[in-house]
Amino acid sequence: MFMFLVLTGIVGFAVYLVVFLISLVRKKSKRAGAIGMTVCLVLFIVGLAMTPPAPEGLIDEKAAPSVAESSANDGESSASNSGPDEPVSTTAEEQSAGGSASSEPAEDAHSEASEPVFALGEDVIPGLIAADIKLNLVKWGLKEASPKRTDGSDEVSYSSSAIDSDTGAELAYFFVTDNALHMKYATFSSLNLPAISGESFHGVAASYLGYCATVPFDGAEPEKCKQWVTDNIAKCNEAGKIETLKVGNVEFSLYGTGTNARYLDIKAVKE
Repeated sequence: MFMFLVLTGIVGFAVYLVVFLISLVRKKSKRAGAIGMTVCLVLFIVGLAMTPPAPEGLIDEKAAPSVAESSANDGESSASNSGPDEPVSTTAEEQSAGGSASSEPAEDAHSEASEPVFALGEDVIPGLIAADIKLNLVKWGLKEASPKRTDGSDEVSYSSSAIDSDTGAELAYFFVTDNALHMKYATFSSLNLPAISGESFHGVAASYLGYCATVPFDGAEPEKCKQWVTDNIAKCNEAGKIETLKVGNVEFSLYGTGTNARYLDIKAVKE
């Protein structure tokens, strides 16, 4: 009904507009055309205002099945395209369940078990490790030693040697650590291979072994140990004659034979 008023107003307005134009051209009375146009315009406005709006959200019944079929076809195609090895997406409930499960804090085995602690035995020099010797003696020309392990033992040994470029004397070290690289004992040596004079040999032996006596350990007294080597390097010139010095729970032993060799041992002892 209301759409009829709208259509009538449009058609009538068009007809009276033509009549109005003809009257204008022929210079006749234009009153009838103007009144007709006004009436038709009023009908159009009234009909348009009274026409109820179309309800929202209506779906074309013919289009609905096609949409459903399209979504179903898409699901089938995606399922057919995914191979058997590809992960299958979970539903919202499964994701929610998985998310809630993963959000719970997992028990950490490491939090329950305490970190392993390496207890220092009485035969370990406190605070002295393999790197303290290997790296510091590189400046004397001794190459950094590689570890050598003994089957059935937790001990690791290191050894290296070099020839002193000034005197030709051999400088060497040998030491043993545990698996944690804590020092058990060390032996440093200077050998008079070229048979240089006693004074020259004592000089190079005192310099090298005195430097080795300054190794860092807990309670070390490097200057005292170095001076002790210098003062006693010439005294230990007979087999079985040993000079000793104790610093904390570390003992230094200096010994040798004539002008042929000098040795410096460092080991841990009970206080």
